[in-house]
Amino acid sequence: MNLLSGLTAGTTYEYQVGAGELWSEVAEMAPFSADGKTSFFVLADVQASDFTQVKMLMDAINEGGYNFGIQTGDAIDTVTDYAEVKSVIDLMSAAHFGDADILRVLGNHEYYGDSAANVASSLYNLPNTTAGGGYSVTYGDVYVATIHFTNTTAELESALAWMVEDAKAS
Repeated sequence: MNLLSGLTAGTTYEYQVGAGELWSEVAEMAPFSADGKTSFFVLADVQASDFTQVKMLMDAINEGGYNFGIQTGDAIDTVTDYAEVKSVIDLMSAAHFGDADILRVLGNHEYYGDSAANVASSLYNLPNTTAGGGYSVTYGDVYVATIHFTNTTAELESALAWMVEDAKAS
């Protein structure tokens, strides 16, 4: 995973993503507030058969000027259902979140029918998608660690020990 560094608070950056002949439109991001304050939102279990209300929430988030958000898992009910995956991709795009980064946590539904979370890994480009795995980031003076779903005590204990050490090092 490539991480950006050396960005300046209050500066708007333009970017594109793509490969070969396929590239996105130019988009903008302003990763940090000029005033140094960090604001974020948290979404949980947004899986739904009708995304109308979720879309209204996403649009409100886009207007909020947040630095980042945390989606705590179960964004997708069935990761092996292409139509559902596409709906979630369309819903949780930059068009709805603006320039806010989204930290993804894998819930139990991201593993249903895909025990290695290969689909979620492809969608979210996470550094670690193993059950009970996680990653951390720092935004300004805010440290955030994630731990993916696990129903195994040993995996959870290992993840918690990692988080304690990681937080100490941040």
